[in-house]
Amino acid sequence: MTPFRFAPVWTRWRRRTRAGRALLVGLWLAATPARGEPGAQLEPRWSVAVDSVTGNRVEVVVADRRLYLDAFYHLVELGLATGQRLRRLPRGDCGGHLIDIRVHARAGVLLTLCAERGTEEGPRRDRGTTRASLRALDLASGELLWERAGAIAAPLATSGPRVVLLEHGRLFALEARSGQQTWRSEEIGESTTGPSADEASVVAQNSAGLVSAHAATTGKRLWRRSLPGEPRCAAALGPRQVYLTHNVETKGAEWVGRLWALDLTSGRPVWEKQLTNEAIYFPVTVGRDAVFLAATSNLDQPAGLYALSAATGKELWRHELVTDANGHDFTPTLRGDQLLLWSGSLQELKRAGVSSSYSLISVKVQSGELLWTYTPPQPEKVTLSRPQVIGETLVYHDGEQIRALRIPRSATKPAPP
Repeated sequence: MTPFRFAPVWTRWRRRTRAGRALLVGLWLAATPARGEPGAQLEPRWSVAVDSVTGNRVEVVVADRRLYLDAFYHLVELGLATGQRLRRLPRGDCGGHLIDIRVHARAGVLLTLCAERGTEEGPRRDRGTTRASLRALDLASGELLWERAGAIAAPLATSGPRVVLLEHGRLFALEARSGQQTWRSEEIGESTTGPSADEASVVAQNSAGLVSAHAATTGKRLWRRSLPGEPRCAAALGPRQVYLTHNVETKGAEWVGRLWALDLTSGRPVWEKQLTNEAIYFPVTVGRDAVFLAATSNLDQPAGLYALSAATGKELWRHELVTDANGHDFTPTLRGDQLLLWSGSLQELKRAGVSSSYSLISVKVQSGELLWTYTPPQPEKVTLSRPQVIGETLVYHDGEQIRALRIPRSATKPAPP
């Protein structure tokens, strides 16, 4: 195995794929800051470039001031402050790409879900149930604790000391440290998305729109309800409600998004929001008094970032943005008084009917006012992950590089004219 060699400017690693075709899988540690158009209050800190399978979005997970990501033949742990490579962790021999990676902080476990070779359907989160390999690594030592293979849907969910997964149409709760099964649900059905969970509840849905809630400790079913349409992302759980998004096919063969808020205890519908000429491919972000949703337009026109009252579903504001179904993650990230997310160019969309460049935008939570826009350098085949914010550091992956930006704790300056 070719070792890592650190150069003054970057580190590079080359290997060939197990299938025999040449594939550059490298890691560079860039000493110079990332460049981009001036964005109010943003300051590039460092960048690390990772070449893996072209077109696959690389998710970045953060825990205890460290980043974890997939480098195709192994996992990499980086320091948040400088981007320095700290260690390399075993990835396993599934031969495909990671469809989920997350840290179970309470158990001290890094969980990875890897689609086995030949079962991938692309980088999007709606690839559904595939033959996948689930591995649990000890965060302290990096050693493999246990592994499991099956038709497992992404994403995984965590609840207390457990990890919850939807496998072969059933929910399974496993102890995160040992992999020992705690409970198994009755048949739910194959699904395009995995479950969601908090300390008390687990919510799952199948491809036909059947939603069921279960007690997190025992798996006992609490309620079941059928909703029209097809889910394309996992449910979002709030303190008292669960938010579910489905796309419903219309007479014109377009998919129109609908959002439901159900009572988490009983499954009773609280409110519903139906979009017009917009579909939903990205999870809802839950705030204290509102929920936020980035839609995707079915037409060659801007879509909406919506703020809806958590209590009533009333539309509080709508901010125009450009999203698409090309593998980027447009899920809003809530940070204090602002929402951070990606958007394509409104000017390009109006001029050419499509946008090929993307900017990170900050929107004021209370009003939907645009606070600032930052356009970073982008590779030819850009695939953007959801921005992650830890303290005053924002990190994301663009398809080739992980970039870290310094961002102040509060965004109060308006966007430049």
